[in-house]
This record gives sequence, structure tokens and C-alpha cells, in this order.
Amino acid sequence: MKIRCSVLLALCLATVGFAQEEITAHPLQFAVSKEGEGTAKNQLGYMRVTFKNVSGEDVRLLRIFDDESTLRFWFNVVVVATNGTPVLDTPAGGKISVRSAREYLVLKPQEAFSFRLDLSKLVPTLSPGSYCIKVIYSNQYGENCFQGKLESNFFVVKVP
Repeated sequence: MKIRCSVLLALCLATVGFAQEEITAHPLQFAVSKEGEGTAKNQLGYMRVTFKNVSGEDVRLLRIFDDESTLRFWFNVVVVATNGTPVLDTPAGGKISVRSAREYLVLKPQEAFSFRLDLSKLVPTLSPGSYCIKVIYSNQYGENCFQGKLESNFFVVKVP
């Protein structure tokens, strides 16, 4: 009964938090989803990362998603065991050298951009069990491009 109440409380707080975030309108919608199962070599498998322009104007993003060596700078990963226990919260950010201005991606209104990402690039090895993962994208660079923080939905990963 105590666990059930804790879960309901967490869901209520998450709903309130989501409603408060909706007040701050972002031009981008940010979502992640599980893509394929893990293997012995790649314990967590892959996820699909999607940015969608939900505004009425073009939105520019830095084109940084193909450089796996810098992904930890842009993406913060929050991992929580399905019982609610925090497991990992990797901070993102810091200083980084960004490439020239021609390295931008422009999303037209209602246009989406997505890419496949190996979760092991962002999350260290986890013990067997089920986990909820959320990703936070942060950017403070680029001329006339999206700057700010976007939080994704949670998705579940099972580690054998």
C-alpha cells in the first residue's frame, strides 16, 4: 500500500511538473524512444532522439549529433529504477569549441529531425533490472539558433 501511494504521488507530481513546463512554450518538441533491444555487447541498445518544430517559424539547431565524442556535453541523462530509486544523473554542459556557422540544421514549421543513438555512449553499464530513462538537451551556443533546455519523456529499458 505504501509503495502504491508513493507511485501515485510521483505520477501526480510529474503531471503538475509537466503542466507547469507547458506554460513556457518552446519552439521545439523533444522526445526519445527505445529502438531495439540490448545485446551482450550493447547492454542498453539504441534510442531514437527526435526534435520537432512546433512553432510557426523556422528553428535552427547546431548540427552536433553526428559527433559521438561530444554528446555528453549536449545531453544529460537521468536514470531511475522502476521502483523510483535514482540511479544516475549525468550532468551536461561546460565549455566546448563549436564548429563554423555552416554547421546548422534548419527545421521548417512542423518538420522533424531524428537520429539513432547508442545508449551506451551516454549511460554506463547498469545492473540487471528495469530502468526509466529521460534525456535533457541543453544548448547555449550558435547564432540565431535554439538556445535553452528541453526535457524528453521517460522510456523503459530492461537490462538482462
